[in-house]
Amino acid sequence: MKKFMDQAREYVEKQDEQIDQGMEKAGDMVNERTGGRYKEQVDRGVDMMQARTGEGDQVG
Repeated sequence: MKKFMDQAREYVEKQDEQIDQGMEKAGDMVNERTGGRYKEQVDRGVDMMQARTGEGDQVG
């Protein structure tokens, strides 16, 4: 299991920009579908996830 987690972490670090963009799009979709009712919580969650995806995170 440790080997798998190490490989997953390495992949995330290499693909940081694409992953951050995907999370941003997912957050935007949730906000759109909920009419923005949970925008603050969704945006905070996206920012927290982006901060954990590697060296070059693009929070904001």
